[in-house]
Amino acid sequence: MDVEMDYCNKLFSSEDNKVRVCSSSHKGNYLVAQQDIEAGETLFFDAPYAVIISDPLKRNVCNTCCRYLPETNSHNTLACVGCFQVYYCSVFCKQSKNRECFHYEDECIALSKFTEGMRNSFNEDELILIRLTLRVLCRNNYSIETDEGTQGFETIMSLSDHFSEYPDNLKERINLMAVTINCLLPNSPDLESKMIQNLISKIRNNNFGIWTRVENMPSA
Repeated sequence: MDVEMDYCNKLFSSEDNKVRVCSSSHKGNYLVAQQDIEAGETLFFDAPYAVIISDPLKRNVCNTCCRYLPETNSHNTLACVGCFQVYYCSVFCKQSKNRECFHYEDECIALSKFTEGMRNSFNEDELILIRLTLRVLCRNNYSIETDEGTQGFETIMSLSDHFSEYPDNLKERINLMAVTINCLLPNSPDLESKMIQNLISKIRNNNFGIWTRVENMPSA
């Protein structure tokens, strides 16, 4: 049993669960209903491993609680003075230690080195992948997962990447992102670009976004 399947089974280990976990070599893991499920019914709750705010909304959405602050109130946001790429709605959120949205020191250093010229080499989706990969790597470097049922970095790495199925131009873009991340991260001599490349592919295939009601823009 692989790490990902083992983690899924922990989420649905109770006998009264309405779904069960199945696995396919082609499709990966999936859920099958074991009884009728009402529309809107909550089946399980699981915290994300990492959360980031997309670049277009980073000045208007709190890094910690994802609260949206309209333009008329954006002057009240608190910026990280190290990189000015992460913003908070309050001192409380800025001091929060929530692991999935914590702004790590190495991440701050990396974002401060990520110049406007470098950013212009990537589209918005690629920038989201770069920032999300940075946060995943930094959380893994700083965190020791001890809570039972909590996703660890090994769970992320057990996800399917499908890199071999990508067209050559997409492989080149992911390789460029991996090389960029390796250059940005401090204290990372042991990280190989291929490992980062695989991680980017896994995140690309398994991340999801939350969309605001404002101009249909992604917030996280």
